[in-house]
Amino acid sequence: MGATDSKRKLTDSCLTEKQKSNILKLFDVRGRGRGTPVTDETLQSVWKGVFSEGLLTIILRFLFKTTKEVYIDDMELFFYHLVEGSTRERAELLVALLGIENSIPPRSFQIYVSYLMESYMMILQKEHPETFSIWVTADLTEKSDIAVVSKFLINDIEYVEGRIESSELEKWLLRCGFYEGIFTSVMNYAFNMEVEQLSPVLPKLDKMSSLLRVPTALALSYLTNTSGREDWRLLYSSSSDASSWNIIHRKINEQGPTVILIQDAAGPLFGGYASQSWKISPNFYGDERSFLFRLRPEMSVCYPTSYNKNFQYMNDGTATLPNGLGMGGQLNYFGFFLSSDYGVGSVSKTCTTFGNYIPLASQYDFRFTRLEIWGIGDPEDKTASAKAKQDKLVMERDPAAQALLEMMGKAGHSKNLPDPY
Repeated sequence: MGATDSKRKLTDSCLTEKQKSNILKLFDVRGRGRGTPVTDETLQSVWKGVFSEGLLTIILRFLFKTTKEVYIDDMELFFYHLVEGSTRERAELLVALLGIENSIPPRSFQIYVSYLMESYMMILQKEHPETFSIWVTADLTEKSDIAVVSKFLINDIEYVEGRIESSELEKWLLRCGFYEGIFTSVMNYAFNMEVEQLSPVLPKLDKMSSLLRVPTALALSYLTNTSGREDWRLLYSSSSDASSWNIIHRKINEQGPTVILIQDAAGPLFGGYASQSWKISPNFYGDERSFLFRLRPEMSVCYPTSYNKNFQYMNDGTATLPNGLGMGGQLNYFGFFLSSDYGVGSVSKTCTTFGNYIPLASQYDFRFTRLEIWGIGDPEDKTASAKAKQDKLVMERDPAAQALLEMMGKAGHSKNLPDPY
């Protein structure tokens, strides 16, 4: 490699002085300025604990493919193509890093994504040790969960004769925000750049989860789009709470958005994200931010179809309607349903509410061994909600009050409030 005028001009025009200064500080370990050679040993020392062993091997193999030394200019150029370049440039660089004959075998790309996720988790552990520590257990499913999530991420890449070409990779980079967040966070961190917030955010738990691990938690954090609401509150856990339907619905009632995790006795781990508070009602409610998912043995996500609005259902004590908690589908044919008869549930063959649907459990009627329901962010402000509903009723019953609002320039103030269920 080595410095050239074209490299200098490119990095001078595309990188800020701050970026160049950060790279110089990181790699100029001998204090000799830009002329300092950057060796394999230097990079191994600088990047140990930042890149996973597998990702570090890939990067070093690329940088020292034809030379024993690179220079600061080379590292600036490498950073530019990794992070600051166009999507096409970044796709072409990935093909150069991982590919054979201008394309990448899918298996090689999945392994690379797994290495990248491992690197991100290493950085999270260094930067947020308290948050990270509550996720660490003696359970050995971490590696398998990384594989599950990485396979899910690349599922929608189109192959040409069983290989990934740079044009298809470019399209995938544009639509896979989860990968983009992790990749950008890892590379900026590795090149000594200021990273305001690592993305996706690892939720902060008030108690340890018996079902989630860091890889699946990161995926759900991204999919629920709840960054900025990182605190997850354990509302119900079969490991610590009584095996009672009454306990479940009382604990989750009006607690804001929730993630439901169901461990099928036969193996699958699945559930749903409910974007609105749960409440007892004979009718469906919720909105299109909701979705269903399976996390193990393979990961899949079922997004709303807009065919109907049957997102959430929770009922209790009725003789003619299902009693329990369900998401999607229709009465008696839910995407999944947890019966008020504790420990049993059902899934349907199809689900009109959520697309890409396959039966989430091992059988249409299943038993679960573990159940967790997490509240995301702060609980619903019941006082404010009740006041808003009361104000709406006052306006509807008191025409004089409505007229006064109109005179104050606030016409329709109460008309836009949602109808109570």
